[in-house]
Amino acid sequence: MPGCCKPPAMLSAGISCLHCHYFWQVTRLCCHGSAGLLIDLSILQFIDDVLDFTSSSGELGKPNLNDIKSGVVTAPVLYAAEKHPELIDMIQRKFKADGDVSRANELVFDSNGIERTRQMAEKYCTLAAQTVCTFAHMTSVGV
Repeated sequence: MPGCCKPPAMLSAGISCLHCHYFWQVTRLCCHGSAGLLIDLSILQFIDDVLDFTSSSGELGKPNLNDIKSGVVTAPVLYAAEKHPELIDMIQRKFKADGDVSRANELVFDSNGIERTRQMAEKYCTLAAQTVCTFAHMTSVGV
């Protein structure tokens, strides 16, 4: 199981215990259906995006900031670009210029990008919980 899938990783990413519970219920009940899997993967990606900025390499099992070092744009960077348009140039050159990675990291922390990404993960967890409740209700009434 990837590290970002484990409850301690979710909690260290700032995802609440209640949302962790929802996530695990969805994983247990819906992971075989395409809708459940899509929600599942979205939550995991948002959590991984947060952890890439907030965890150490030892905690992640891979280098931190690995995504932007590889030229991958993540949710915290996109949210940060709303406040710091200079990130758009960095994104376009895939963070390859000298100093891009460290500057992008600074700008992400100087924005609400990490918090907004956490909120998006929680939003998807809530959606997942609502989906589970809908499926459970439909099953109980014989639909």
